[in-house]
Formats: sequence, C-alpha cells, structure tokens
Amino acid sequence: MKGKFWLIRNFSKFHGCLYRISRGKIGTSIGKIQFVMLTTIGRKSGKKRTVPLASFHQDDEYVVIASYGGNSHHPAWFLNLRENPDVEIQIDALITKAKASIVEKHDSRYQELWKKATDTYHGFDNYQKATSRSIPIVIIKPC
Repeated sequence: MKGKFWLIRNFSKFHGCLYRISRGKIGTSIGKIQFVMLTTIGRKSGKKRTVPLASFHQDDEYVVIASYGGNSHHPAWFLNLRENPDVEIQIDALITKAKASIVEKHDSRYQELWKKATDTYHGFDNYQKATSRSIPIVIIKPC
C-alpha cells in the first residue's frame, strides 16, 4: 500500500504544478472529474499548503472528499482545514478566499453528497472499502 500513497502524493504534486503554471488551463478536469486547487494553512508549519482535489460544484459551493486513496489516515489538507477552516480555492485562474465545513457520516447531508461524489468518481466507493475510517466530505464556500 505504501507505493500507492507515494504515487498519489507525487501525482498530486505534478498535477498541482501543471494547474498553477498554466493558471488553470491544464489540469482542471480529467474526464468528467473537475479539479480545484485548495490552499490550507499547515497546522504545524503555519505555511500555505496547496493540493489539487477532485470536486463537484453544488449551488455556490464546491464539494471535495477526504479519501486519500483509502489510506487509514486522513490527508494532511483535511487535518489542516479541520484546525483552520479559512482556506483559498482556485478555480481555473481565479483564486478566492473560502470557508470549509466538514460533513461527517452521521450528518443528514452525508448520504446525498456521497452519492453525488461516487456518481462523479466511482473510485470513492473503493477507497471507503479499503479503509476502516469514515471518509469525511468537505464543503468549500467561497467568501
């Protein structure tokens, strides 16, 4: 499994670099999956941390899944925004301040959002099967 997560981390770095350099002209979508660039503040370092994430748009919000490929641990970006929900989101070339909120499995909105997420990318169901942790959903609302 370590190799899988190494690949996820490195692909994410490469993807993010392409997205930033092209100002959102490259890397905004792969097939029907749309990507956003999420910037959080590191909970330990205090530095800005940016990662590309698969998302879907709902009303005036963006929804991302903290799956980390089915890893038994939450992704660092999720731990960062749990500590500080003030984030930035980049859609194409536009960077906007936003507020993140977490939807846990016990929340009434979870099942509907999970269905939309798996309709967008079927792999999320495989990630949930691969881990015993409940995979949180994050709603990002631009300010």
